[in-house]
Amino acid sequence: MVSNFWIINSTSHKIFTELSDVPNKEIALVFGTSKYKTGGGNNLFFDNRIEAAAKLYHSKKVYKILLSGTRDSKYYDETKDMKAALMALEVPESAIILDDKGFRTLDSIVNGKKVYHGFILITQRYHAYRALFISSYLEVDAICFAAEFPSEDYSYVTVIREVFARPKAVLDLYVLNNVNDFWR
Repeated sequence: MVSNFWIINSTSHKIFTELSDVPNKEIALVFGTSKYKTGGGNNLFFDNRIEAAAKLYHSKKVYKILLSGTRDSKYYDETKDMKAALMALEVPESAIILDDKGFRTLDSIVNGKKVYHGFILITQRYHAYRALFISSYLEVDAICFAAEFPSEDYSYVTVIREVFARPKAVLDLYVLNNVNDFWR
């Protein structure tokens, strides 16, 4: 698929895997995901993103952490779960900002851009390409500190979903111009 090649090729140079290589920025944006897997047990995507955010904060690469996710009930609140997990890793509440209107990647980036011109994105590499592509289109100065991917066989569904989300991002930005809805 051309869109997958375009998105990966145009963003891979902005993805960092070594903490020492990550430039300093004021804020990191952590993309939300469920704390638990559908079948039960901890979601390692969640755990690894939180760990990456805490590492950035404690190494003074960032001073604030924006947590962006969804909250559809008192029983499901990604940002509340992320905040509690970060605080358990000794990130102070004063360094944490919540965005519970991050329903999808585009929302999270647009919401972050309303306050900050740039940030370090925290997600796994497979998702970072699309997040950076959207950021670039929206003229957000973004790089990514890639959280560890749990293992190659941990979640094929997540990776397959991403392959289809990339062409949707191209459609949203360049064909349907859906981004205009976010600027109102």
